[in-house]
Amino acid sequence: MYTRCPECDSSHVVNASLLAQSRGRVRCGRCGKKFDALEQLFDEWPALEDMPPPAGTRYRPPVLGSASDLSAPFGPAYVHHPSAEPSSGWWKGAFVVMLLVTAANLAWTFRAELHSIPQLDAVMTEFNWISPPEERAFGDPAQIYVISRDLHSHPTRAGVLILSTTFVSHSDRAQSWPLLELTLLDLDGKAVAVRRLNVAEYLPGRGAEGDLLRPGVHVPVLLEFANPGNEATGFEIQFH
Repeated sequence: MYTRCPECDSSHVVNASLLAQSRGRVRCGRCGKKFDALEQLFDEWPALEDMPPPAGTRYRPPVLGSASDLSAPFGPAYVHHPSAEPSSGWWKGAFVVMLLVTAANLAWTFRAELHSIPQLDAVMTEFNWISPPEERAFGDPAQIYVISRDLHSHPTRAGVLILSTTFVSHSDRAQSWPLLELTLLDLDGKAVAVRRLNVAEYLPGRGAEGDLLRPGVHVPVLLEFANPGNEATGFEIQFH
């Protein structure tokens, strides 16, 4: 599911667990606007001109599990009737026989070519085997989106800030873990401090060889660091 911020029109991934915990109330990770995600809910990634489903008292709520439930693959006619199945399995036997005959014909037709195939070990030495495309590490930080973020003072340690954020990749395949850049800003929006962290710094234990960021997986991050000064009143997160 997706929701769209009514303030900056940015779209975000949501799920039933997140909505249930906050009773639909969320905050935009891009502009900071708080809004009701249930009023801007979409099944697919929304375009700017898309409108959420209509709501109001003049629309009756759907009755789940009824004959009009649109989740049924083919409507009320899609019902399993064991008594309507054929009483004989002769057609299954005929299908198996047809497969066996076809395999025998192919083996007889290509018997000469089969004998001319070289040994498997020889074939293996001629190729440089590589990982499937979806397992190759590549970077696409433009497809990484921040779902939630929060920066506040440590409740018991003076001079320490706590950053809590969750991000997700919308890429169509797995990618290498990105660099996380945290910038602290003053009241005028100017940078007070900037730091780049690799995956081993913001997610200890991750980033080993073959460990990739999978699409659609929500990744929570919790960091503690020293407060650079009172002039830091805002922050932003970017990925590289």
